[in-house]
Amino acid sequence: MRGNLSYHDKFGQYSMWIEGKILFCIVHGAIGETVAKHFHLHFCQLADKLAPNPWAYCADLSACEGYTPEAANRVKASHQYGISRGCIVDAYQISSPLLINQSQKFREALGLDTHINDRIFSNDKSCIAFLTAELSKTRDHI
Repeated sequence: MRGNLSYHDKFGQYSMWIEGKILFCIVHGAIGETVAKHFHLHFCQLADKLAPNPWAYCADLSACEGYTPEAANRVKASHQYGISRGCIVDAYQISSPLLINQSQKFREALGLDTHINDRIFSNDKSCIAFLTAELSKTRDHI
């Protein structure tokens, strides 16, 4: 796994970094409260670097098995923080039906009107193309 910030335990791990106006994250394994706690801290740190300009979030969750209930609450809080700091669009690679369901519940709880299925792509290139197109619609895009 690559990235500027990362954390792992015996069950799961993540790595995240910024490229341009996109915060990237790769997650592997089952995510419990300890990994989610570090994820939240790192996510907020990077979100603050991107704020207040519009930015995007790209997560490769294709090797993620899902979140414990405690971890899910922390991840939802991370998404809420990202929105408050300028995240205007997200895209994912997800294969787990459990994780798709958990992700949709996050979206509903945060009041997002787009369905997770509209944000799932089969590869990095598709995710990045979608995010870049959405970011290009903002005034602040360079």
